[in-house]
Amino acid sequence: MNKNDLLFIKLLRIAISDNISDELIASAKAELFPEDSDKIDEVALKSLMTLAKRHDLAFILSVGLERCGVDTKNKRQDKEGYIKVSDVAADFFSKQENIQIYRYMQLTREYRSLCAALDETDIEYMPIKGPVIRALYPHPEMRVSSDIDILVHEADLDRILTFLESEQEYEIGIKNLYDVSTYSPAGVHIEVHFALTEEKRYEAMLNEVWTGAKNDGKNRYIMSPEMQIIYAIEHTAKHFHNGGCGIRFLIDLFMLQGKLKYDEAYVFDVLNKCSLAKFYEEITRLSRVWFCGEDHSALTHEMENYILGSGIYGSTENKVAVFSTEKGGKIKYTLLRIFPPRSTLALYY
Repeated sequence: MNKNDLLFIKLLRIAISDNISDELIASAKAELFPEDSDKIDEVALKSLMTLAKRHDLAFILSVGLERCGVDTKNKRQDKEGYIKVSDVAADFFSKQENIQIYRYMQLTREYRSLCAALDETDIEYMPIKGPVIRALYPHPEMRVSSDIDILVHEADLDRILTFLESEQEYEIGIKNLYDVSTYSPAGVHIEVHFALTEEKRYEAMLNEVWTGAKNDGKNRYIMSPEMQIIYAIEHTAKHFHNGGCGIRFLIDLFMLQGKLKYDEAYVFDVLNKCSLAKFYEEITRLSRVWFCGEDHSALTHEMENYILGSGIYGSTENKVAVFSTEKGGKIKYTLLRIFPPRSTLALYY
């Protein structure tokens, strides 16, 4: 991890923190303005922009920079103490903000319309992923996804697809192992899940999703806090094992753990039964290293390098290395430490 990677994480932490310490901001400023307090390090800024684009975190990076006194879009002429950036950087951040706000407004409008339509039916449904996690961020537009995800009972799948196609003019796409891709008239991608995972080893754990769910009015249900954590871990582990997960997965987890009241012992017990307890411990530890300033362990260092070397959903290089017949080197070592074989787990527990 180079110094710009560290600065990137630091700025993300500043952006998502409710209470920002003066020491943290001072530390970030020292790296942004190493020699002249009136001139930003453009080389470092370019590196930050590259990382932000790879992990789809440009908007959050912009918030972090603004909190450190950087005028990322050169629009604060009337504000004293703000440092301007190059025209290239200002154009980058302006475009990314416009894209983010547009995506947020489009998804929000489509989500509200979808919920209003489903509330007029007798089909029970549950929003998952983005629409739920977004509300936990300091600003909901910080957490924008590429689609909208809802969960329905498998027995209701044909009914909801018929309703969306005939009554809402949705286009019905491909049926996958646990969801069906649909598209609204505005072209927004809505994934209708009838299960939370295609992984047989996690089915029993995630099939309990409806058991503790709370009714949120009419036909809408919300996952229990415990299940939100469990599902987030399973979803992150899947991407991590399949080539790497992006930084946003850890921000989501950090927000869930920080904002929800949940029974941690229950969560650990469920994940332990599915051989995910070790991953839960280590990915949580890494999120605290990044966003709470805790100290690294040797394993979190390895995980950090693996994640930062991928994009939001992993990299082809990582994926090839993971599924290579040789599977050697640091990646194999890291995965074996986080996802130990059953014989090793039997000794642990």
